[in-house]
Amino acid sequence: MKRILAWLVILFCGYKALTAFWSIGELEEEPLAAVGIFLGGLLWAAVCAVVLAVQLSDKFGGLFSRIFYAADYLKEPPDMISPIRGLMANQEYEKAEEELRQLLAKRPYSPIANLLAAEIAIERQRIPDALDRLENYFNNPKTRITEENTQMLLLYSDHAPQFGRKQNAITYLERELARKGYSEPERQFLSARLAALHNDANLSDRLTS
Repeated sequence: MKRILAWLVILFCGYKALTAFWSIGELEEEPLAAVGIFLGGLLWAAVCAVVLAVQLSDKFGGLFSRIFYAADYLKEPPDMISPIRGLMANQEYEKAEEELRQLLAKRPYSPIANLLAAEIAIERQRIPDALDRLENYFNNPKTRITEENTQMLLLYSDHAPQFGRKQNAITYLERELARKGYSEPERQFLSARLAALHNDANLSDRLTS
């Protein structure tokens, strides 16, 4: 019902805006009136655009988030990340971690830096350290939705159960899925992982009961 009302508001506001703009041509001899109608048309158009953006946010949430929070989505320049990836590819993990420490000192909630740091910790069998890092990242209320978020959530849920943190993984997945901003493919991946964790939890309960 809410969606129907929203689309009715969009159509009404769009109609009012178009009507206002069309009527300006009839007021060539009344410039003040034309200006007033033009401003009114802009207001109707603005309301229409805002409601439309909200309606489309579920389907194109990632796009809207990246537009409205562009500054938060600025990625580290390739000349900063590529060398780190190169060090990781050569298994020079200590050097890679040093580079990441310097980057994280400046941007502690950089998505790509936290992802790479977690990957290195897991590769070096420091899985609890990786889980702690990812928990710290997702516990930050100002964390914005990025492409790396999905990778970090999947990485966390891969290893959390074996360290007694399955419920944490479920909590993070449910919390992130409740946010608007993830693309439909990302939501499908995360929803599938959440369902798998719930199924494992239900099976464990049945075996222990």
